[in-house]
Amino acid sequence: MTKKSLAHDIEKARSQLRSDPQFVLEQCSELLKRCEADSPHFADVLLISSRASIHVGNNQDARTKASQALEIAKRAAYRRLEGLGYNELGVLALIDVNYDEALEMHSRALDLLSKFGSELDQARVLLNVGNVCQFTNRFSESLDYYERALEKLNITDDVPLRAIVRSNMATLYHNYLYDFEEALTIAKENLETFKQLGDNVGIGKTLHNIGLHYRSLDKIHESIDAFQQSLTYTKQFGEVADVASDYGMLILSYLEIGDLESADELLNEVSELEKAGKFDGHSHLPLMRATAKRARLAGDWAPTLRLVNETLPQYMYSVPFILEIYNEELEYYESIEDWKNVSVVLRKRCEHLKMLYSRSLKSKVYRMNRTLERSRKKGEAEAERQRNAELGALVRHLEEVVAENERYIALLAHELKNPLSTIRTVTSMLGTDETITISERMELERDIHAISTRMFEMVNKTLRVAASENTTDGSLTDARTTFSYSLHTLSALATEKNIRILSSQSEQPLWVQASDASLAVVFDNLISNAIKYSPLGETIECHLGLERTLEKGAMVVLRVADHGHGISDTDRLRLFSPFSKLSSTPTGGEDSTGIGLYLVKRMVDRMNGRIWYENTSPEGGATFLVELQLANPPYGNETAQ
Repeated sequence: MTKKSLAHDIEKARSQLRSDPQFVLEQCSELLKRCEADSPHFADVLLISSRASIHVGNNQDARTKASQALEIAKRAAYRRLEGLGYNELGVLALIDVNYDEALEMHSRALDLLSKFGSELDQARVLLNVGNVCQFTNRFSESLDYYERALEKLNITDDVPLRAIVRSNMATLYHNYLYDFEEALTIAKENLETFKQLGDNVGIGKTLHNIGLHYRSLDKIHESIDAFQQSLTYTKQFGEVADVASDYGMLILSYLEIGDLESADELLNEVSELEKAGKFDGHSHLPLMRATAKRARLAGDWAPTLRLVNETLPQYMYSVPFILEIYNEELEYYESIEDWKNVSVVLRKRCEHLKMLYSRSLKSKVYRMNRTLERSRKKGEAEAERQRNAELGALVRHLEEVVAENERYIALLAHELKNPLSTIRTVTSMLGTDETITISERMELERDIHAISTRMFEMVNKTLRVAASENTTDGSLTDARTTFSYSLHTLSALATEKNIRILSSQSEQPLWVQASDASLAVVFDNLISNAIKYSPLGETIECHLGLERTLEKGAMVVLRVADHGHGISDTDRLRLFSPFSKLSSTPTGGEDSTGIGLYLVKRMVDRMNGRIWYENTSPEGGATFLVELQLANPPYGNETAQ
């Protein structure tokens, strides 16, 4: 048997891992007999066999094989296989809920595979690290790792692994971003991909996720159908935890629609499986919750009350499950007419939901910032590639402007979606929950006002920028006029905080090639920021004047200085990034959208100007400076003195 034939058979076994893992185990036993001991092929087959053992639920056998493969690779300095061995042990550590060990193994794997592995190898490890982050509730990091994995897969074009990554991302959309429709759409697309690939493991897992998404959308009958199909696959191809989860969610769904007969039939099946040693139903939360709910319907609340405290930490970031758990607790206290604890649970539920939606909003802003940054880098690379083509450069510039506007508006619209959803949820609660006290109602109303105020500010700033960008670049404006108007309109904000504005400007006209609206975006944002971040009773200095240099000639320069905390070295790196919140906070409790300085930088760039930051003094404070070219006056041959 030739080495080429052996390599072909190994790859064939690898390709069947998720379609028929039991058959792959049998194949690997034969392949090991054909491999030389301690050879690269021998170690590779051990790793394939390890993964097949995971899929059939024999984790101990999987660990033994992965450890053996790792030892062979280390002895013989097979660096790529060593990295793959660490990756496999990381997967097993995650299954054993040993998250620290999983991250350690994956970190070693990534170090080795970055040097000796392929893009596909690295993508697999990035996917697994994302899974660990998701299980440890580090959702933003998890999305980052999934997106990095997808970037690697764009090079390799590995369809099966791409579907797996997108499937895990759909779970995050469901559990953390609470976008159930988007999660369902992604899951359905992945299901078709897995069916085309014959990936039975992927089909089973995806059907389970579809059931969860339907359940969160209150489509219980559709979720039951999905869970039933999933159970058919996981019984034959899934891991033990997958089978237990399907049984648990299916029983819960039947109980929810009042089909006790079907629920009891499944509970009897579970009991038989436990007697046969297939799995322990008391170690899988979905099954434990299903059993507890069935007991509760029979009048026994003990299992439910015992599970409330055990379940909350597991599902604390999942809105659908959180609501179910709190509702179960409320139902118990209402049944015994313990209204004091009913009030306590309602308050806990409200605070918990506020925390979840706030956390989700921050994650979306973070993701948008990362998306914009990646888009910016890609745009710069594309611009460099086409720089030598004059006509192409002009077309590219126009396309980038349009794309940036569309991307910004799209991200802003997506950002507004979640606070609107929060307002809808809270107002629904106010309209239907009669147990909410007056003080709780007032607090919720204040939350609604704060959220809507921030939304209005973001929209208003966007409209101001749109208005300024729609004016012609040929406009000539005396910057003094705009400067004076900005000082006048913002004086009320300064007065509220007892802040004194010391202002000065040139006596001669300061003509610049820009519209009044564009200048207003720059002046308003910089002056209002100085007010926002200055302590009460402080002074800010604003000066607009003319400066000359040999290199640039006559320049119109704006200086806005405050005496606040200043800007940290870390914040300087992302000072002008969109939706970037700095570590300093407004001194009067004002809100901050994170787009002001981004808009200023955008306007100054369009005017071919320059903006930069300096320390006001060694003690602190921030000074922003804007430099614009002085333009010829719109009449006669008058020149600046």
